[in-house]
Amino acid sequence: MKINYYISRLNKSLTTTLILSILTATGIATGIAPKLSLQSGELLFSNTILAQNFAESLLRNYAQIVKVNEPNRQRAMNEIERILGQGAAAQLACHKPDTIKKLRDESARKIARDFCKTSAQIVKQYGLTPQQFNQITRAVQNNAALRQQVQKFLR
Repeated sequence: MKINYYISRLNKSLTTTLILSILTATGIATGIAPKLSLQSGELLFSNTILAQNFAESLLRNYAQIVKVNEPNRQRAMNEIERILGQGAAAQLACHKPDTIKKLRDESARKIARDFCKTSAQIVKQYGLTPQQFNQITRAVQNNAALRQQVQKFLR
């Protein structure tokens, strides 16, 4: 009887290891990270890539987007601040539509919408999605080595 107990526990352990290995491999292949909630026992999936290792070509394209889009961003932000006052554009984020809606002037909202539309086209032109661009932006802000690598491509 004791042997059956140990075999049963070993099978359960091997099954758990196999499931976790499959989920990990799937996450690596697709960029979707599984997350097990210990409180609810629920398995959640997220597009958050936990590692901040990006292919050189992706970082090179990111740097090109920044280089091409920065004059547009400066122009739009300056124009919005001319209309609404200093600091009015500081919280503007294209991936957060509420930040555009909060602008209290229709012409400022139009400038912001036009900028966001142009930015999305530039991002797409260089082969990234807006989500990838934002993800790299966050990673660059939080990782000095990654920031230096992007700055190297901006020169």
